[in-house]
Amino acid sequence: MNIIFARFYSISFAIIFILGATTAKAQNWSPSGSLGLACMPAFKLDIATGAVLDGIRIMHNDQKMVKIHSGSLHALAFNPITQEGDAGIVYGSTAGPLNFGFLLAPLAGAESGLRMDQDGNVGIGCHDTKGYKLAVAGTAIFTKVVVKSLPWSDYVFNTTYRLRPLSEVEQFIKTYHHLPEVLPAEEVEKNGIDVGDNQATLLKKIEELTLYAIEQEKQIRQLREENRDLQLLKKEVEEMKTILKEIKK
Repeated sequence: MNIIFARFYSISFAIIFILGATTAKAQNWSPSGSLGLACMPAFKLDIATGAVLDGIRIMHNDQKMVKIHSGSLHALAFNPITQEGDAGIVYGSTAGPLNFGFLLAPLAGAESGLRMDQDGNVGIGCHDTKGYKLAVAGTAIFTKVVVKSLPWSDYVFNTTYRLRPLSEVEQFIKTYHHLPEVLPAEEVEKNGIDVGDNQATLLKKIEELTLYAIEQEKQIRQLREENRDLQLLKKEVEEMKTILKEIKK
């Protein structure tokens, strides 16, 4: 009796499977063994999607899941960052708040690969981003980097800006062993630097040096004029001495 029931169950399941596949066109097998879901396969596995919930979902028994979507996402779908027509991977938990990260990594003993944590922070070669949006454990190369930093340093050229006397700068350097407003070495070694702020500070120091150079040029020009006047005065004195000698004769 059990054998008959088992055979009946198997036959019924096969009939339902075949009918579902042929009527709904949900599955299409090619002669070469390729499988198409909702489409005729052009690859070994071909999936046609048309709605936000289409795609592939991989779910663990603890409700942690990863979904791969085609270009059918829309704005605010699953996450406010998604926009109309986006394709991508969405991960999370169907049982509650997100409490794990998403990883792309080689099978290796060393800490390597790319990980996005539950707050959307991305770590390359590291699992802890220390709260930064992007952390790279190693070197990186860019063709162009744009850093926005305000305020920029052109206020140095305002007439109200107080330029420190060089004597004051000299005393500061003797006391603290670094330029005013420039981070000391020990702080940089401990915390690193803010690239935008550092660039603004460096530009500020260059602009101050320019003002110092302009002021020195003015002083040099004034000294030259004074020296020329002294030379003229000296010449006049020599001429007067010559005249006096002639008169005494």
